[in-house]
Amino acid sequence: MRCASFASYSRRGLWALILFGSLTGSFVALQAYTFTGGTWASRQVPFYINPVNADGVADAEVEAAITQGAANWSMQSNADFQFYYAGRTNGSALQNNGKNEVFFRNESNGGTIALTYWWTDSGGRLVDADIVYYDAAFKFFGGSTGCSGGIYIQDTGTHEFGHALGLHHSSVGGSTMYASTTWCSQNERTLDADDIAGIEALYPPGGTTSTPPTAPSNATASTSTVSDPSSQIRVTWVDNALSEDYFYVERSPDQVSWMQFRVSANATSYTDSGLDGDTTYSYRVRANNSAGNSAYSNIASATTSTTTLAAATTPTAPTNPSPGNSATGVNENSDLAWGGSAQTYDVYFWQSSQAKPSSPYRTGVTSTFLSLPKLGYSTKYSWQVVARNGSLFTTGNTWTFTTRARGKK
Repeated sequence: MRCASFASYSRRGLWALILFGSLTGSFVALQAYTFTGGTWASRQVPFYINPVNADGVADAEVEAAITQGAANWSMQSNADFQFYYAGRTNGSALQNNGKNEVFFRNESNGGTIALTYWWTDSGGRLVDADIVYYDAAFKFFGGSTGCSGGIYIQDTGTHEFGHALGLHHSSVGGSTMYASTTWCSQNERTLDADDIAGIEALYPPGGTTSTPPTAPSNATASTSTVSDPSSQIRVTWVDNALSEDYFYVERSPDQVSWMQFRVSANATSYTDSGLDGDTTYSYRVRANNSAGNSAYSNIASATTSTTTLAAATTPTAPTNPSPGNSATGVNENSDLAWGGSAQTYDVYFWQSSQAKPSSPYRTGVTSTFLSLPKLGYSTKYSWQVVARNGSLFTTGNTWTFTTRARGKK
């Protein structure tokens, strides 16, 4: 992979990922790990994936490869930062819309394999980063076998997420952020010592909490408590921690490659949707705070059924909101969660001082969790969830909560 760096006057930039040997002219060697000049203010940042591609790689396999590429930076280093997967998107445009998106385009861009485009605010903080894979000139492969004359999605993703974190190129041969690679390389998915030093320099380990949280236990996985056992599995666990900021639920079809989902603090369940029928999935859970991750829970497995529901039934209204209804002093980094067993959800979210919007904040949500951007201090918010089973739906109550004042613990 060889990358070229560009910049423009509007505090944004891009990196083009290009196969070794496709550029002509001289090349100036870069220093061992270098920075682009931007970092994220939050240490927990969501991203979304549009898995549609021209190479026949299954959606779930694309998601697994890209999410693993993002997770490699937090799993292989002690950096105080974590990208987390927030779900699928239909997006395919490089735009500053406050939504970090990864997608494929069935087109060529010279010798470019993939490109990361980023935006910063006036203070130099990253606010958006999009990654595009150019799918017409290169054939992409998921997993770690079967590649011939192509590129592995995970390795490209690991390199590109390094750029999205604020790393430029390194002159250390064999590092993830080195500027070139070869066909079917699996080198980039393993961080070099130089990569680790660079990411830990950008996001130093440690935080206000001195020890990681206690690991969750008694993880279970079942299809008996979901609305569609052919495509959903519900995971439960015991929360043993007193200081977690989040839980991370990880799914794997083979207990080798794992996909990661973020769940709010104090949660004890997660409904995983959009799964293949007649397939066994394994799950594990760990807690996280500013000091790092806990150990994993036990691994729990369940198998989806072979048949779909005969007919949709009217779903029950969503329940058990988190944050709780009328809650005050809510952390500005909180997310939304609720109870329910519908196929999808539409979520309305707005400041209570304004009128309810005519369109949902998010549609087609397949879990009972929705990540939010950082919220304002001392602000009252309203939200409402509509449960849907096909064309049948039930609108839930309107819930409210108020965030804490700045500086409050």
